[in-house]
Amino acid sequence: MEAEKRSERWNDWLFHYQYLFRQRYTKRQKRKFVRALATDLQALDADVRVENTGTKKEPVYRVVVHDPAKADQIIVTYFEGARPVLGDLDLLDVQDVKRKTMRKLGLDIACWLVATIALAGLFFRMKVQGVGVAVFGLGFLLLFGWARMIRDGSSFSPSLVRNTSSILAMLNMVECAPKSTAFVFVERAHGSFKALKKSLNAKKGSRLVFLDCVGADAPLHRVSQEGVERVFAASKQADRYVLSSKQLHAKTINQHNIEQVTRWLA
Repeated sequence: MEAEKRSERWNDWLFHYQYLFRQRYTKRQKRKFVRALATDLQALDADVRVENTGTKKEPVYRVVVHDPAKADQIIVTYFEGARPVLGDLDLLDVQDVKRKTMRKLGLDIACWLVATIALAGLFFRMKVQGVGVAVFGLGFLLLFGWARMIRDGSSFSPSLVRNTSSILAMLNMVECAPKSTAFVFVERAHGSFKALKKSLNAKKGSRLVFLDCVGADAPLHRVSQEGVERVFAASKQADRYVLSSKQLHAKTINQHNIEQVTRWLA
């Protein structure tokens, strides 16, 4: 019965975060996600609190389970929607991630500009009236929607693999982990791990673990970087840990990896 309950709960989480709250780019989307996450954590009888590390006008949310200042182990992931990247991704190279994200954004903007110029040119050349105006109006509305997707993020982003899988892995661990393990869901992916540990008021000697792409269809790795243990799934190529575009945009989560991470850390 307990196994059936856990399976049903897992399916609920998967539906919530893969579909209902998959877009986490705007302030409104992030607020909805944070409320849903806090509710799911409270249902596990977890000691959970939501913190704003930004300002009232520009909030930056952080969801914390247990007390990081007293924890021997702090497990962290991020929840902001992952932007698409151009090509394969080297997970341990922050500059590679930023560079390929900007390239993809630049390509999307260039394609949008070409489409807008082409539609505007066709409209003025044809001098359409009646039904034709409605057709072109629809075209411009589609371009407006496309522009909003570029600005606010798309539902076609690789968030399921990049961070939703890590969020689900942490939810899966909360119930069985001791109080000496704290869980922190931060908003943004990259920054200074040293600054993060300081902001959590982590005690000396505590272990900080960062989960990234754990649900990818690739082997799991544990690598120490900047005093932080990074746990992620990727294909090892020489001294690089790479996920292909196909792996990043997978529509399913590697369940075996989730179970393995739980055995390692919970």
